[in-house]
Amino acid sequence: MLKECTNCGSVFNKTWKKTDVEGQYICPACGAFWIDTKKIKDENKILFEEKIKSIPPLLERLTFKEAEEKLEILRDEFPKESRVWFYSALASNCISYIDDDYIKGRKIPTLNNISFTPLFETEFVKKSLQYASEIEAKEYNRTFEYIETKRREIEDDFNNARYQYDVFISCKVSKLNEETKEPILDDEGEVKKTADYKIANDLYYLLKNKFPGIRVFFSEREKENFIGQRYENYIFSALHTSKIFILVGESRFNLDWKWVRNEWKRFLNLMSPSEPNHENRKFILVSKSLNPSDLPPEIKNREYLNLKTTGSELSLYEWIKKELYKEEVKKIQEKSFDNVI
Repeated sequence: MLKECTNCGSVFNKTWKKTDVEGQYICPACGAFWIDTKKIKDENKILFEEKIKSIPPLLERLTFKEAEEKLEILRDEFPKESRVWFYSALASNCISYIDDDYIKGRKIPTLNNISFTPLFETEFVKKSLQYASEIEAKEYNRTFEYIETKRREIEDDFNNARYQYDVFISCKVSKLNEETKEPILDDEGEVKKTADYKIANDLYYLLKNKFPGIRVFFSEREKENFIGQRYENYIFSALHTSKIFILVGESRFNLDWKWVRNEWKRFLNLMSPSEPNHENRKFILVSKSLNPSDLPPEIKNREYLNLKTTGSELSLYEWIKKELYKEEVKKIQEKSFDNVI
């Protein structure tokens, strides 16, 4: 059985750097600490390793809430283990590891959402450094500094209104085998597009034609603007500035795909009463074949439009028109009322 880094999945080999801690190595791909439990005798430490290894897969799937719930229990059980605090910092800040676009075999942390609180001011970061060994603290600091630089960059882009949108369209683009998760290829060896993509793409051009000047975010039409690792800059600003979120889904599998789920869950969070401008945000799911009973529980009671219904395209157009321009209509009505007085 292959030994893998619990953080990023890289396969262990003898070139990995060993630390002063018994059985501990540093993963060269992501910089995380990995323990070979066969080389340690402390039963409590072995127990911790068995329990903590369930966390990275949750981060990889972007199921941060579930990771946070498990970490809360682990913090009570192992309050002085630095890695439980390190992973808590990752989960609470929606951080996962992805392949580096520039260095083959390297994994880098990426933000799937951001907080406006500087990273080094958060409790989890402080605690992870407090309980870390010297070498652990060095690696944690390196990771946190990288993440904080990215967080400030995204915050700066948002504050300077670099990427402003009115409508956000989300869907699963690439067609996958639902069992193996492998891409399905066409006769030319290219990855097939989903039915969801075709609907979303048509909606994108419909909106652009019907509403001149409207700013629509659809990743496939915007991707040429993504510079290196700046994708999250666009996503964050697009989610926070859009008034309308259109989720396109032809299957539960596609709706639950981690990147799609990450987008719609974040927008729903922005619709919470505690969030600024929540009353101006609207969410709608559109589909041709999805049964409402198959929807994830979080969106079962949300606006839903069956595109097979006669006149559905017109209904969607009128609904979007009403939501996009209701503030302008309100101002005109108020002005007209003032003139009558």
